[in-house]
Amino acid sequence: MDDNFWKDAYSASWKQASEKENWIKATIEKETGLAVEVIGLGAGSTDYISGSAALNDKEKGGADLYLPERDIYVEVTGPNINVSADDDLWIRPDKAENAFNKIASEIGKMHVVVHLATIKPTGDKLARVILMTAKLQEDIRNSKIPLITPRIRGNQERYYSIPANYVLVRPYEKFINFLKSIPSV
Repeated sequence: MDDNFWKDAYSASWKQASEKENWIKATIEKETGLAVEVIGLGAGSTDYISGSAALNDKEKGGADLYLPERDIYVEVTGPNINVSADDDLWIRPDKAENAFNKIASEIGKMHVVVHLATIKPTGDKLARVILMTAKLQEDIRNSKIPLITPRIRGNQERYYSIPANYVLVRPYEKFINFLKSIPSV
């Protein structure tokens, strides 16, 4: 597949994606006082970056943000449609595998996915955090977390579909409070 296929397919969504990444970065900085580095390929930007992650000295599925004072990696995701608070949270397999590989290599103290969406019908933001852990990896491996293959914008895609009430899904506010409670590395 062409290195730019998915970038081109989602070019109309870049603005929304960068707004989500920048909102998460800003709220972490404001609420905790911690520095947040933008590290993902194209994260926080709408600039077109041609080529694969590897060609741009990045990792496929790498996190968008990094908190150096806590050694925590943060991936930002979420649909560009309104959802219910009870809807499943979707994570791309490459994002999950990148986090699991880093965990296995003891890179980072924690890896999370922040899932940011808009609630129907109010339009309020709904931010939840998925803790990327060995338990989640095991549940994926044992098919307790299904791999789904929806067709979006005419393209067959792949996501892990994590129930909103899954044990490793937390409210964003709890993640912020956790960040405030732990010492720097």
